[in-house]
Amino acid sequence: MLYIIAILSIYYLVKNEFRAENTPSFIAFIDHPIDKKNESLNSVINKVAPFSKDPNRWSRMDWEYFGLSNNQINVVFKYKEKIAGFNTLNELLSCYVFNGTVKEKLKEMVVFSTEGNKKIKKENLIEYIFILESSAPNYSVNTELDSVYYRMMNGNYYYYLKMNKINRVSYLNSIFYDSSANIKLRSLNSSSLKLLRNRISIKKNVESIEVKMNNADSVDWLKLKGIGPIRADRIMKYRKSLGGFCKIDQISEVYGITDSLFTLIKSKLRIVDTCIHLIDLNKVTADSLVKHPYFNWNLSNAIVNYRFQHGDYLIKNKIKQIHLVNDEIYRKIAPYITVE
Repeated sequence: MLYIIAILSIYYLVKNEFRAENTPSFIAFIDHPIDKKNESLNSVINKVAPFSKDPNRWSRMDWEYFGLSNNQINVVFKYKEKIAGFNTLNELLSCYVFNGTVKEKLKEMVVFSTEGNKKIKKENLIEYIFILESSAPNYSVNTELDSVYYRMMNGNYYYYLKMNKINRVSYLNSIFYDSSANIKLRSLNSSSLKLLRNRISIKKNVESIEVKMNNADSVDWLKLKGIGPIRADRIMKYRKSLGGFCKIDQISEVYGITDSLFTLIKSKLRIVDTCIHLIDLNKVTADSLVKHPYFNWNLSNAIVNYRFQHGDYLIKNKIKQIHLVNDEIYRKIAPYITVE
């Protein structure tokens, strides 16, 4: 009997243990049925509301409270930057990413601070050219452009130029100009910006810089304020096509060198080597002559045809007998021609 009782005890013990493992330890109750139409609204209810009621102070997490996606939040921050902060409820609600539910929620919650977010007066705003955005400091903008400003927003760097004629032309001729996007302007308060400074900008301001125009390489040209890699390359190509500079003011003939920029750099320019590549009027062809910046196709043909009709030039000022060569043109081309 004891043996049978022991076997039965073991049987019931194992049976109860098995049932315990398959019995729910708790029951989940649903307070309200799930409504698919209001699923996004339910997700909003479960999130923590922003601590501040001023939308200018909200973080990404605060905007997530309204059920916005990452892309929608990006749009809100860019819109906020564009208008220099939200100042009225209408400005805020005009952002296209808000649906009807979110707008109603915003209307109930939003209160603008009376201090720190007052509408900036228009007379305090200055127009700036937006250059680029980067996640890390980008000092390369100082090699192309001068007096570049920046500000940080949401961990990114935004770079700007003050909008004026000189900066506009500089930007149009820089590597940062995007022709497909045209010029983007921002009305900003100058107190929110900082001047970008680095070794290159300091080096350009050294008063002892001198550039020998006919010997300088690209590194030498970059020492001048307002001269970046693209302008330096244009200057050297123009010097080669000319056959060398004979006067300092010829630098202003280079595309992208404005009158104001020439005024800024001319005191740093020197011509110490006047060894110019000369063109022999008695040997040159029209095809070769037209490659020089000072000779167009009509003038090149006229010079060569005159030689065929009247024989070799004995003196170079003989070309003044060609009706296309007036005194002004002759003074311009005389340093580059010779007869042998």
